[in-house]
Amino acid sequence: MSYCVVITLFILILVSILSPYNYVQATETTSLFSSVSKSMQKARKKQGKQYHKQAIELAQESRFDEALVLFRAATRSVPGNAHFLNNLGVTEMRLGFFSQAKERFLKVLNEFGEKGEIASDNLEALKEFMTPEEFENLPPKQLEGEAQQHKILDLPKVTLSELHQLENVTSREFLLGNRPFVLAGAMEDWDIDKWR
Repeated sequence: MSYCVVITLFILILVSILSPYNYVQATETTSLFSSVSKSMQKARKKQGKQYHKQAIELAQESRFDEALVLFRAATRSVPGNAHFLNNLGVTEMRLGFFSQAKERFLKVLNEFGEKGEIASDNLEALKEFMTPEEFENLPPKQLEGEAQQHKILDLPKVTLSELHQLENVTSREFLLGNRPFVLAGAMEDWDIDKWR
């Protein structure tokens, strides 16, 4: 839904609430807002199903990293779906994100009752990947995935004269921006007094 529609509905509701003689119009606006909200929920549910279907296809091809992104999108689109949440946990388990998987399975069991019985089997499967002590002492979930490790690259140092050697394939890669580099000695011949 576009922001214009939302803003228009907000203004209509505000005007109708502030106008004491427009009670009928206010209830009509409220019902209009309710129907728009329902259509948004339907659209989110439909989008969530599409994400889930694509994620299943990727998981069946063992493309779990890509499937994980779509399973997360599906559970955000339809947060009350035990099946989506369970499948997200299964994918996290396959990728080695055991603490997140455990949380998903427990949430399905606690919040969805009989609908979430499949999570019980998956919780037992998760225990097979570790000792009982490891399972009980799983650390709390980190922010959406494992902590990222930053790497500092040793970039090649290139002089200005080397950079302009167009017959050199590497120099062309630098000039086109395809490879990072450090420009060395660029200010050696500059006369700073001329720039003052």
